[in-house]
Amino acid sequence: MSAGQDGSASPGDACQLVGPLYGLPPLQEPLVPPQGDSRTGLSRAAISDRLQAVRDEAERLALSALWNATSPINRLPNEILTEIFMFFTKRDDGGFLPLWALHKPRDQPKLAPSARPFGWLPLTLVCRHWWAMARTTPTLWRTIDINEQRGQGSLLRLALQRSAGAPLDVTFYAARRALAAFPLLMPHVSRIRKLVLPEAEKTELAALCSVLDHEMPTLNSLTIYGDRDLVPPAEATVDPTAVPAGHLPVALPPSRFPSLAYLNLSWVVLPTQCPFPPTLRTLTLMSCTYERATPLSEFLKTLEECRALEDLCLEGLPMNLSFDHIPSKAAIKLPNLKHLVVSEDRASRVAHFLGALHVPRDCSLSFSARHNQPDPLQFSSLLPRDFKSRFPVLASAQFAEIFVTGMRVEMSLGGGSSLQLGQGPVPENRWSSLGELSAVLDSSRLTRLSVCGDISIAEEDHWRSLFKGLPNIEHFHLGCFGTNMQRLFIALSPASDSTSSATLPEPVGKSLRHIAISGGEWNDSIMDALKTFLTSRMALAPLHTLRLEFRFKNEAEFLAKKAIFLAEVAPSHPSGALEFEAPHGYGSGRGSVSVTLDLSQLANEDED
Repeated sequence: MSAGQDGSASPGDACQLVGPLYGLPPLQEPLVPPQGDSRTGLSRAAISDRLQAVRDEAERLALSALWNATSPINRLPNEILTEIFMFFTKRDDGGFLPLWALHKPRDQPKLAPSARPFGWLPLTLVCRHWWAMARTTPTLWRTIDINEQRGQGSLLRLALQRSAGAPLDVTFYAARRALAAFPLLMPHVSRIRKLVLPEAEKTELAALCSVLDHEMPTLNSLTIYGDRDLVPPAEATVDPTAVPAGHLPVALPPSRFPSLAYLNLSWVVLPTQCPFPPTLRTLTLMSCTYERATPLSEFLKTLEECRALEDLCLEGLPMNLSFDHIPSKAAIKLPNLKHLVVSEDRASRVAHFLGALHVPRDCSLSFSARHNQPDPLQFSSLLPRDFKSRFPVLASAQFAEIFVTGMRVEMSLGGGSSLQLGQGPVPENRWSSLGELSAVLDSSRLTRLSVCGDISIAEEDHWRSLFKGLPNIEHFHLGCFGTNMQRLFIALSPASDSTSSATLPEPVGKSLRHIAISGGEWNDSIMDALKTFLTSRMALAPLHTLRLEFRFKNEAEFLAKKAIFLAEVAPSHPSGALEFEAPHGYGSGRGSVSVTLDLSQLANEDED
């Protein structure tokens, strides 16, 4: 029997099997050279050891995975994990904005260059469980931010898929990317809960606002930044009430947006006949205008229909409003209003609008204007004649904080209420406006006053006028940039116009009991004015506390001035507390010394 017949293969047959017919090269030599029992180059013992090592490593990894699965970080419920992830976004007008979104006043949000598409994304690197949870949680994918970078279409497609049927919060930061994303977004328009449309020129803006032609039953928050060219520049000679050609009005019929609660419109044209949705809780208008001249009464009517309104912010009333006379009986009521902000170039427009409005007693107020030409700009210029009965928060204020700069004078009354005046044609008007505080506030209630900022132009007459109108001030704080604070002490010191007079005239600010002054460098003129003030006041209206905080060149100067001050002032200030302090952090090379002194204790130490 031949080799082929008994089933055995000869070397020639093997060569035929691996030949070109089977696509393999001819066999030139045995695949495994014969080496006895160790043909692989390893002994059986070595192979067994290596196999056991692999098994040990696999068991270690399995135990490690089991251990990780039982650790607290991997056993947190998905509900808690979702809250942790959502902590990296903040609520804003009923929706969400990433923490890494950078806001600018009167401008749309800007994204940081290194901003990630989702603020919570780095948390997915903690462990596989966290990543799996994030990938399958629709609420984490519903917040979609489309910036100017490429690849935003893929991001939007992924977010729409993984958000499943969850309501969407969509923010566009660039008009071009928004228009490119609309074809993907339109099938999901009924899911949009929050929508932010970016600043755009008029043709792009019209295309962006086309999304509002659809029924949006879920929409809760809408922000449109509009076109800056809608507002003519200050130096332009065109009629500021005229609507530039080509701008289409943004209509928001209530039937199309039944859930809209937060509305923020900037630089857009408002339709005259279309009211705001009555479901609004927050309304912000900035530099908007109507499609044609509209009387104030029509604007008030649209506001009155928003019975649920809680926050009203008007950063500029609609530009082409005509201020028709509104009888006091026809003034509208906003019964649920909690915060009211009105800012205008001309103070008279603010006062006219406020004269047609009734708000609850606990409503916080913020009014501001930049001029009142040709009349001087005063705090009272912002208010209607019957403001004391219309805005009781002004009459009940017990504390006022005044902040003065070269650009504005702002008065805060606590509780979020404030009045602000822009820079007038004459800088001195900033201080004359403080003299009429008693005409705005109830001077019998006001007991605490703080003045901060640039007081370099404040004269003695300004201070006397201020304290004469506010006779019940007990606590006064002065934080200043200027170096003329000695004028304050001179103004508060009773001056005798006759050397033969046995008594001094009644001083202004006679109710003052606590004074705190910070800022400025200590000098001899301040020392002299302060000594005169303390000496003259002791017999008539003694202070309880006086706290001084000044800058010194070094610690040696501070200690020397402190010793002189105490030696000359302590005898005339036998009781009460005095603080003489050199503050921290006032420039390089300055001393950093702080001390609190009780003059009654110092007097006892001197006797010892």
